[in-house]
Amino acid sequence: MNNPKLNNVYNESDKNNFVVMYNQFDITKEKKVRSKKLENESICKNSKEIIEYTDDVAEQVRALYDKIILNLEMYFQGEISMDDVNNELKQYYFTIKNYCIKTGVLDEKHDAYKSKILKDIYRNYRYNSVIVAANVNDAEGKNLAVKLFDDDLNDSNYFVYYNSNYYYECEKVRGALYDMVNRLALEENISDFDTESIDKRKRYVYDYGFNHAWLWNNKMNIENDVDINKNLVPPQNMQIFFKEKLTPQKDCKIVICCKDEHIELDIRLKEQDNYNLLEILQNNEHPIIQNEKLKDFLDSFYVSARIKNK
Repeated sequence: MNNPKLNNVYNESDKNNFVVMYNQFDITKEKKVRSKKLENESICKNSKEIIEYTDDVAEQVRALYDKIILNLEMYFQGEISMDDVNNELKQYYFTIKNYCIKTGVLDEKHDAYKSKILKDIYRNYRYNSVIVAANVNDAEGKNLAVKLFDDDLNDSNYFVYYNSNYYYECEKVRGALYDMVNRLALEENISDFDTESIDKRKRYVYDYGFNHAWLWNNKMNIENDVDINKNLVPPQNMQIFFKEKLTPQKDCKIVICCKDEHIELDIRLKEQDNYNLLEILQNNEHPIIQNEKLKDFLDSFYVSARIKNK
């Protein structure tokens, strides 16, 4: 967690390409100008060049990004509250701002530099919220796989797991973060502060929501043959678990929970491209499909009997 990681992040605008990110930020070959000490407010406002951190400030910011990931992990694992996340965000902002003042990079009048610090922290929180939520979801699914197949621990990666609570928590986190940074910008008297370029960008997986990150994580990291409608809102308090048993007969287990409904199916699937979960339930005549929102989501959920090993 203390070392920055290289991450392959799927580019939604180019279905066949990947881009390499550093701490979830672009590394480009474009020539950039290192910032010198910002001498006055007018330079900040009128300059068309991108404001760059000096090397020492950049080092402080990179260390901060690792803390943001840890902070979000603690939230999605239920160890801290949203108020705690907001307080950490505020603390991180003042940590970097005060460091810049102490080292002479800025003073209280430099709105553009303060805006950059706050936006960069917000951007990292916002992007990482879906990535961390998808990772916590998958860790939860792996624990369930081990629990249900305790005699087959080496096979615990052969699973598909979706918990809709993380979808809603991601939406909650992003809304709360947006409110927090805008309040902080007002407190700091940062003029013309807005996050539209961050909120509306649709280029990488983490620009979108939990469903996009979940699907990418399953296909690229766990290497599952799985698909869902990424834009469909799931029912609340819904968990879907699918696991293939490594038998020649392709035996599989499906567990679906939605509020008070709970079913477990041990089925045998012939090897084909994919299976629709709704059709599987309908074939078994389970009353859970009377839940219309669940029915719509399952109708968009496909799994395969050919789950790949890494």
